[in-house]
Amino acid sequence: MHAAGRARLSPALRDGAPALLPQSETPGRCGWAPFFEALEARRLAVAWDEGDPSSVRIVPGAGADRR
Repeated sequence: MHAAGRARLSPALRDGAPALLPQSETPGRCGWAPFFEALEARRLAVAWDEGDPSSVRIVPGAGADRR
């Protein structure tokens, strides 16, 4: 959540899939609980490079850098 916040990204669901949206996009925004539930249901994770907060991305759960 902190990495997404530093990159100014908000949790969202798009067709049931978790997504991180920039401030300019509002359709599908949700709270963190539904976002994390969708991540778990689809076996996904959030990964990023500590030195580059804008690198926040959703990746397959296996091998993801979970923080």
